[in-house]
Amino acid sequence: MILLQASTRRKSAIAAVAGLLTALVAVGVTTGTASAAPGTLTTVNTCQNNANGNWADISWTLNGTASPNPQTLGSGDVTLSGGSIVGEIPAAILVAGYNLGVLSVGTNPIPTKIWVGRSASNVDTGAGVKGTLTKVDVLDLPSQLSTVITDPDGVPGGTGPGGADETATPISVDRPLPDWTVTPLGGNVEFKQAGPGAIGPLPIGAGGANTATTGSIFTQSVVAGGLIKVNFDCQPGASVAAVPPSTTTSFTAAASIGAFETGVVVAPPTAPVCTNETLSVGVGQNSTVDLTNNCTDVNEAQGGGSPFTYQIGAVSAGTLTPTATAGIYTYAAPATDPGAPVVVNFTATDATGLVSGTATITATILANTCDATLASCNLTEIIVQPVIGTTMKLEKVPGVVVMSPVILNGREQVSTGALQTLTVTNARGTAAAWSVTAYATDLGAAGAPTFSPLPGVTVALCSRAGAGPLIANPVLAATVASDRLCIPGDNLGWTPSAAITHNDIPGDVAQVTAGAASAPTPADWLAGLVTAGNTNDPGVGVDGLGGLLGSRTLCSAPVNHSGGTFTCNASLYLGVPASAGAGQYTGGIVLTLA
Repeated sequence: MILLQASTRRKSAIAAVAGLLTALVAVGVTTGTASAAPGTLTTVNTCQNNANGNWADISWTLNGTASPNPQTLGSGDVTLSGGSIVGEIPAAILVAGYNLGVLSVGTNPIPTKIWVGRSASNVDTGAGVKGTLTKVDVLDLPSQLSTVITDPDGVPGGTGPGGADETATPISVDRPLPDWTVTPLGGNVEFKQAGPGAIGPLPIGAGGANTATTGSIFTQSVVAGGLIKVNFDCQPGASVAAVPPSTTTSFTAAASIGAFETGVVVAPPTAPVCTNETLSVGVGQNSTVDLTNNCTDVNEAQGGGSPFTYQIGAVSAGTLTPTATAGIYTYAAPATDPGAPVVVNFTATDATGLVSGTATITATILANTCDATLASCNLTEIIVQPVIGTTMKLEKVPGVVVMSPVILNGREQVSTGALQTLTVTNARGTAAAWSVTAYATDLGAAGAPTFSPLPGVTVALCSRAGAGPLIANPVLAATVASDRLCIPGDNLGWTPSAAITHNDIPGDVAQVTAGAASAPTPADWLAGLVTAGNTNDPGVGVDGLGGLLGSRTLCSAPVNHSGGTFTCNASLYLGVPASAGAGQYTGGIVLTLA
């Protein structure tokens, strides 16, 4: 079923991008989180254990009820009550405790401590400072939690007729958390699992080998008075499987953490608050005065804020003329310098008719002449530098990518090559980020199975995926005999590189980042493909460019740092099966700039 779905997605994706092949390859041969109910959120955490340092995923559920909800700003606190933490601590290691004779068949109490970090936003963090407050609670559970050991053959250590048949159930956690009272200071109060590092160092002896915690939920379960100590240090995110030959897992932290409960905070009707505006303009010249960012209203989310209407006071010199957009004016300076700056009062009225306090527009008039007869005098010239955005384009060095030849020897092999260098020229002048992503089609020699997404467009499409079973597709299954002439695009891996190629002068903020490598070396890549083949699962230990199940990032530039000229490239490595037929294999790498 999975392979059939992969094939269908591959065909539809090829059809969507047919004709966009920008580089040929030739070789001679979340986390997420999901809301369970109001006041409850289950968050996938990546947790590091102290047994081998590896990471695994544990789902933790936090809940609670905020009251009063809603609460009027300035009228009192918000209390989170009825809270609890729910989850399951993995207990596979406790089988070792049974085999050592410190646990028995049946129910075994497991003394456990749990440190739980929660956060609340838009609250008083001390001395009336608005921010995010973190609270860490310690649940000391000497006998409330347990695991159930089973051993069908009754022989510890797996030496009996049934072999290694011992099991231990996870340690089920469903415990209340203390109530928590906070003082809102504007904006809704969001209660969440705290971010990484919330727990901090544990007291000496409390955490065993993992006293320097990195997460916001930490569990410690002990057996036989501490003879066996199992710690899990958890933070929102997901574990990343080890890439052979490495056996060490890693993790990806969650991009954001959802709220399990939100206390709505309603601000009483409040007038807008406006700040002053300043400008400099030469005599006889015009300048735009934009007040739209000068005024704010705490009632914005409740419909009591903008759109604002603005009231302008008397202008002593020059004119202030409204434009078609409320809050934006054109100031025309007088023909001569009035001497002192021109100060104009203004106010803003919100949607409910409440009027702000008075703020000012101060215009400094820059003269064209000055009298230095008796003393020195100054003139100022205004510099205006237009910067006009144009386009963003992607270019590549002409030619095809020719991989190193493979001489058949009855074994799997890996060939190497490199993309033709790509150049990204971003002259749009905007803050928008960009990225170049890529995926590979399958590679086929003459006689390989093919697919025609559009008239006149033909690409290779293997009907087998790695060493897995035939895809249940009658059109492709009929071509299985020619699969020896087809190499899956997911056999292609890479190590991207990226660089800034325009000259760096003061004020340049450009940044570019290369995408993740598929493996440290071509040999490591081939080892991952071997693992995938031996497990009949092409997704084990490999993360290739083909399959069209999700393109890979070659290079990218972040928001506010994306302008300029950049080059992107990649070293390529292709796993060639031992059963491949002789021939010239051709496929494509589709590159997308967005």
